[in-house]
Amino acid sequence: MKKLLVLLALAALLVPVSILAQPPAGCFWEGDPCMRYGFYEGDGLPANQPGNDFADIYPGQTLTFWLAPYNATGYNTLGCTAQDTFCFTGTDVKGWTLGFDPPEGAYQVLPAGGYIWWQMITILCPMDAVIGDTNTLVAKISYTKIVGADTLCAPECGDCEDPDVRPATGVLYYNADTLILTVVPVPPVLDILQDSLTLVDQGQTQAYIPFSICNPNVTAIRESTTTPSRAPLEPEAASPPSVCRERPPRLPAARAETSTVSSTLAMRSFAITQP
Repeated sequence: MKKLLVLLALAALLVPVSILAQPPAGCFWEGDPCMRYGFYEGDGLPANQPGNDFADIYPGQTLTFWLAPYNATGYNTLGCTAQDTFCFTGTDVKGWTLGFDPPEGAYQVLPAGGYIWWQMITILCPMDAVIGDTNTLVAKISYTKIVGADTLCAPECGDCEDPDVRPATGVLYYNADTLILTVVPVPPVLDILQDSLTLVDQGQTQAYIPFSICNPNVTAIRESTTTPSRAPLEPEAASPPSVCRERPPRLPAARAETSTVSSTLAMRSFAITQP
């Protein structure tokens, strides 16, 4: 009897993992979903991997992110190395307004061999958000399944292999990425935007230096409205506008050989760099 049990144990060890790990009923694992580029990274090495990413947001502000769901056939070790159909979903703890392009849950076909699609997700901080409060945003790529004539997003189908290990670097890639948002005070009520360079004629006693007075506080310029949660947002709504007074017309251009008066304005900006 003991010999039989030993033989059965050895046989179980010899069974390939791909046979032991099977998709739930109604699901198929042909490819391998993972998040190639997550929040705040674009160089193939997920920021704070495998931890969370962090961002500040103020009431009335909309943040926009571009993520890259991926068919990780080159990373998979369990035989899920074919073309497959995937979908993207986003959820947050507080129920803030989310936007998606392509739409949330829309299926995307990714061939084998390292293909991605660029997915935009936006999140809008409500006007009544409490300073210092936090929200958690989770973006996820999942399999789809066919129900009748429809292709449905199916996070319940699980994942063939998660995390995936990139062979060249040993970095782990998961099928979801998490962003922790902290509510911060709105920016100053007024900004004065001044040209960085103004030309003045040599010997001139009076000079006009153009500038704009702006209100970057969207809570002062945007009315509170009820927007359906997770409704797709138009691209131009991705970042809230500032309200600026119209800049007066410029004076005629000064001569190139004249002296210069320069001023510097420190402004924060976020740039997305694609590999």
